[in-house]
Amino acid sequence: QFGEIQEVRSRIVGRASRFRVRYIGPDGRRYSPPVFDTYGAAESFLIQVQADIRLGLWSPEKASGQQAVKVKPVMFAEFAENCIVNRMNRPVKPLRRSTADNYRKQLRLELLPAFGDQRVDEITEGDVNAWHKASSAKGHPTQTANAYLFLNSVMNEAVAARIIDSNPCRVPGAKGKPAPKHEAEALSAEELRDYLKAVPKQYRVPLMVAAVCGLRSGEVRGLRVRDVDPDSGRISVQQAVTRVKGEYIIDKPKTKAGIRTVYAPELLREGLAAHLKVKSDGSRDGLLFTARDGRSPLHSTILREAHLKGRDAIKRPTLRFHDLRKTAATLAAQQGATVKEIMVMLGHTTPEVAMIYQAAGEQRMKDIANRMDDALKHPDNQ
Repeated sequence: QFGEIQEVRSRIVGRASRFRVRYIGPDGRRYSPPVFDTYGAAESFLIQVQADIRLGLWSPEKASGQQAVKVKPVMFAEFAENCIVNRMNRPVKPLRRSTADNYRKQLRLELLPAFGDQRVDEITEGDVNAWHKASSAKGHPTQTANAYLFLNSVMNEAVAARIIDSNPCRVPGAKGKPAPKHEAEALSAEELRDYLKAVPKQYRVPLMVAAVCGLRSGEVRGLRVRDVDPDSGRISVQQAVTRVKGEYIIDKPKTKAGIRTVYAPELLREGLAAHLKVKSDGSRDGLLFTARDGRSPLHSTILREAHLKGRDAIKRPTLRFHDLRKTAATLAAQQGATVKEIMVMLGHTTPEVAMIYQAAGEQRMKDIANRMDDALKHPDNQ
């Protein structure tokens, strides 16, 4: 784990390779002794140097004859920002701007106050443990977990760049997903009808798209005219709206599973057809649900305020907008949809995540129990 050994192959045929050693001394300089004839000799040299450093026996004078190069300290704040920029500019799967903005938010709120003035190679396991404990005490488990995962990835890159020998992020269980503070809820069909009646009429259709088709808020607001066929009920999810530092960004969903096709029930088709008739912008590439100017994306706050009116009317004070996806999954499951079909509808990549959004519902469970009872009493009904 200490230093670096590099094989130097000879250009002369038949001559064996030699091995070059590099290490950073306590004075912050990189030392490169003369090459060694065998890998074992190079390794033994590094072991001895590391032992000398630990015992306080190493000195620049003792390292005389070894080429020394001053190594510029790598500060955590600068290195973390460079990691973000490099990920955004990589040719394969470049980082989305919204994700980069989220990383910078984690830096600003969590990591820079703790590590911003430190060198990357000075951050210890104890430093990470102390930060994680203090952050966890704030009561924002998701924010702490996301910041830890980002810190871990930055330190992995530092290891790859040979700035540090090992990753100091070793907090037990910190990589796991924290238990959600809010238990996802689902509306019954009757509750959903009353909910939709209570929301402002102009926002009834987009909220219904979320509640029966399982689209996220950004996906609903990212629908274009061309993405909807009210005759067949076909809705093509191709993009989503996000807002970064006051600027709207319309981009593809984060995963391939997010690009999908869902179908609207007949009641929603009627609403979609009526909504299309009153669209002021006749362009098929225009957004389906817009702000008052008829062009800009509908703001998430506007849709959320309409949702709040609906949930207040049915006395469900803890129902979140995102819970409408669970309502869609639950209603689909009650109509016989398989887990795979629900995965497609919600745009999920794993069945475990899709299962989270299902809720059997008290009435549904009662109906199942009654049918079991009928089967037990009347074998012919099986």
